[in-house]
Amino acid sequence: GAVVLRTTGIYFIMITLAISQMMFYYFFDSLDFGGDDGVFIFMKPETSIFGLSFLNLDDPQHFYYLALFSLFNTLVFFKVLLRSRFGRIVEATKQNPDRTEALGYNIFAFRITCYVIGSTLGAYAGFLFALQYGFVNPSFLAWEMSGTALVMSILGGLGTIYGAILGTFAYEGLQYFFEHLTEEWLLFMGSAIILMVMLLRKGIAGYLEKLLEK
Repeated sequence: GAVVLRTTGIYFIMITLAISQMMFYYFFDSLDFGGDDGVFIFMKPETSIFGLSFLNLDDPQHFYYLALFSLFNTLVFFKVLLRSRFGRIVEATKQNPDRTEALGYNIFAFRITCYVIGSTLGAYAGFLFALQYGFVNPSFLAWEMSGTALVMSILGGLGTIYGAILGTFAYEGLQYFFEHLTEEWLLFMGSAIILMVMLLRKGIAGYLEKLLEK
């Protein structure tokens, strides 16, 4: 993070993807982590208190509620965070970093804190994935996975709380629709995403906010 955050704009994205790809090749060639076969996880965390089990991670319904609970807590956390003094300084840094720095704030410290928060959230998402499928492999570090997450964020609306959620639903919905429509679904899906980005400059969340303001 300390290296990546020294850059901005497209350079930030490119260096982030480059580091991700570097880690992909490291784990792909590392036999200690299963190489390209990945790692199977046979043990799941204990979910009982005083011998009373309240969550069965092998039950799809229980896992669904765990994921839903995690999503709700994440939304509440960011809502509270953005309304706090920290959140207001982050927003000021986004709007005018030079002025914020002139006021005496260490904007690099705030940026790296945000980077750590985002990385922690991504790690928790990976933890949930490993819990659900009991398996992880290096492909999740490849640039394609990072690119997919980036496209979802752009579709939903960058800089918004609900953007990532809306973008994920939009992306998965488009993929499901075109996969069942034609064998050339990637071409049509890519065209649809480009069209949506051109028409919805602020993403789906930005468009919905504009509608609600009227």
